[in-house]
Amino acid sequence: MTTFIHLPEKKTLNIDWEDSLTKFLNQTFGKSFTNEILKSIQTLDKLRVDIQHSNISDGETLIPIYLNYITQLNSLELRLPMNSVIAGNELEFNWTDAFDSKNKSVKQHSLSFEKASILFSLASLYTYLGAISSSSMDWKNAVINFASSSGILEFISINFLHAPTNDLKVDTTKGLSKLMIAQAQECFLWNYMQSDNIKHSLVSRLSEGTSKSYSNASDLLNKSKSKLDCNDEVHFKSLYFHSFALFHYAQSFTESNKFGYAIVSANSAKDTFFESRRFIGSVGKNKIEPGIIKLNETLFEEIEEKLKEWEKDNDLIYHQALPEKNNIPTIKSMDGSKPISFEIQIKNSNLKDLFEKIVPMEAHQGMSIYSEKQAQVTREWSEKIQIADEKIKSLFEFSRLPDSVVEIQNILRTSNSVIEEEAREKEDNYPKVLAMAHELESSSKLSSDFEQTMQNIQNKRDTIMKQTDDADSWLLKDEKNVIIKGLPQNSELLKLKEEIIMIKNTLSEASNTDNDLNNMWNRFKLEISVLKNGTEEVQKWLSESENSTNKLARQVSLLDIDDSNSNNDAFDMKVAQHLIESIYSLKKSLELLMKERGTTLSDLKTAMHSEDISSILINHSGASESELDEVFNEQLAKYSSYTSRLEALIDVQDDKIIELKDALNRLLDLNIVKKKVEEKKKERSTIKAKLLKLISAYETNKLCSKGVEEAYTFYVKLGDRTTYTVGRIYDIVTQRDSVNTEPRRSISSAMNTGFGGHTVNNYNQQYPYLSQQTQQQQQIPPPVYSNVAYPNVNLNNNMTGYNNRSESVSSASGAPPLPSKPNTTGSSQPYSTPSVYNPNMYSQFGQNWK
Repeated sequence: MTTFIHLPEKKTLNIDWEDSLTKFLNQTFGKSFTNEILKSIQTLDKLRVDIQHSNISDGETLIPIYLNYITQLNSLELRLPMNSVIAGNELEFNWTDAFDSKNKSVKQHSLSFEKASILFSLASLYTYLGAISSSSMDWKNAVINFASSSGILEFISINFLHAPTNDLKVDTTKGLSKLMIAQAQECFLWNYMQSDNIKHSLVSRLSEGTSKSYSNASDLLNKSKSKLDCNDEVHFKSLYFHSFALFHYAQSFTESNKFGYAIVSANSAKDTFFESRRFIGSVGKNKIEPGIIKLNETLFEEIEEKLKEWEKDNDLIYHQALPEKNNIPTIKSMDGSKPISFEIQIKNSNLKDLFEKIVPMEAHQGMSIYSEKQAQVTREWSEKIQIADEKIKSLFEFSRLPDSVVEIQNILRTSNSVIEEEAREKEDNYPKVLAMAHELESSSKLSSDFEQTMQNIQNKRDTIMKQTDDADSWLLKDEKNVIIKGLPQNSELLKLKEEIIMIKNTLSEASNTDNDLNNMWNRFKLEISVLKNGTEEVQKWLSESENSTNKLARQVSLLDIDDSNSNNDAFDMKVAQHLIESIYSLKKSLELLMKERGTTLSDLKTAMHSEDISSILINHSGASESELDEVFNEQLAKYSSYTSRLEALIDVQDDKIIELKDALNRLLDLNIVKKKVEEKKKERSTIKAKLLKLISAYETNKLCSKGVEEAYTFYVKLGDRTTYTVGRIYDIVTQRDSVNTEPRRSISSAMNTGFGGHTVNNYNQQYPYLSQQTQQQQQIPPPVYSNVAYPNVNLNNNMTGYNNRSESVSSASGAPPLPSKPNTTGSSQPYSTPSVYNPNMYSQFGQNWK
């Protein structure tokens, strides 16, 4: 654990209370009276001597001595003109500065200086006892001692504003008071950490409160003119406990499986640790206690260990996004301890007043009795006012005023975009939909249009089908040549024919998936368009949806229209407006009643507290109890104006409460209000349904956008393959058709292996419309195959022609490969193996993209 700071004592010289008080009392009351209280005077003098020669190590035995001495000084100050006592006998108080003992001591004739110095020494004694208790881990006693010290220092800062030494100045005593309460909170925290079942959320709040207390103390002590060596350590503790709070705050998030928040909070704790390390480097390690430095390093190691564990769990199991640091809720600090005020310490000490005989107690007793009578009057009226106020507050709470009336006003308004927007904002999915709209609006400019891409795909399908039809006609022509000219069968043509069949099957299978893609898009086409136009379009669409729903609900046959209903609605609206104004007026009137009663009671208390009847009691010295009662009653009668006003303010509220209840009930019973409430419920359900549909549209847009990109890439590759295959068919059939009948036997063997070196007009030169059509339809060029792998093919312009070939027909093995069928386990990307298509192809995509 850390070490704790305790304050040094102030040193003083001897003073002679016995001589000074005896001289003054002899002159004022005579020797006989002085002799009666001489023992009390000697006791006071002995208390002062004990304090002068005390040592802070004497512990708790000194506390009663300090408290007794302060009590007697307060008593003397109430009973004697102490300025005359001190000045007449030249009594001089001599004290040193606790933080600068090398300087000369300060001498003054002020009793306030004596009392402040004594209180400071008492506070230092408490800090020493607190440090001793904390060293033995007696945390409860440490909390009490530090809190008592803080209360005394706070008392000094408030009541002694013109201190002659720096240790008693306001900035110093305020800062030291904050420091002591910070140490008390730290002890409270360590005591809680020893319990069996700690809650990380509570630890984080207590730690944050401790950190803030140390930070406040550091700020105040930096302004102090005293030479304090603890400032740097106090600031370092504020950083340490802030890091400690963030670490336990992160652990509280893991209890609810919010690992993203936990990781960000742990990183914030690391940032604070690095800040504390930089602070050590700037001030030097010798300025800070080694124990807290070691604790700080140990805390960092724990943070590092937990952070690695959480990041691993998040990556493997939870997959939670890391929120922005600003989105992490701030830690609500909690104070584990509060200063124990010095007045309470004096009251709890129950010390005897040694000088009660100096002032006539009869006068004091009379004033006490009268003060009690005044207090009885104020207590009675306070209770009556509290009961009356509770009636009004209960009415407001039960009736949900003014919220219930505001809601009725909103639903009675026929059209108000601001109110509709507020209603939508209350829906859970509304912020999510706005974020989706913003995302799609930002990305829609960069992504391709779905319908245009699908049209390009259809154009490619048409081109491929046209090419397969051409291939069929050329294959048929070759078959006729086989019969008519007697040409032998060509093995490559047979393989190419099978490939054309495979391409046709692939097109047929792909059309099912394309249809599913189109159907999904068309189902949410309108909603996707709304999202892509941004948040304003979403808000407009929701408003139009609500209004259109209301209009449809109101569309009835002209024969069913009842003019009396519209007239009744208009009348009800006027009645509702009048009732609402009446409710607000009555509510304001009741609030003014409460305020006026509170003000009147406060004025009554002020008048009573400021009254001084000491002179009246002196004139009635020796009066009997009944005579004093008459005097007291006469004095209290002066306050009848206050009490009669309070009585009237209480009586008038009952009628106003009845009026308010009646107006509210009549408002709720109006037919127009009941009808509008039902309509509002339907509108809210419509908004929910529309928001859910927009969310589905967003998911569908992601699915379709991914699918159409895969589809287009697939058709480009399939088109390249088809072009190549049809071109090969055309070349072979054309060459075989140009062979004469007579020499066919001599070349028949060559026919089986293709025609080498024979040049004919290529496919696209023969049918130039295919190339032009494809160039017009296709916007995105397909992947370019290497001319090394396919030396006779030029694919740089969509579906370009084939140049003169000198290679053999068998070179078809170097064509763009048709994707092979996948294995039985299926494929996670259907378009990468386009020969396998089924109606559920796009649902396979969706599983990967969502």
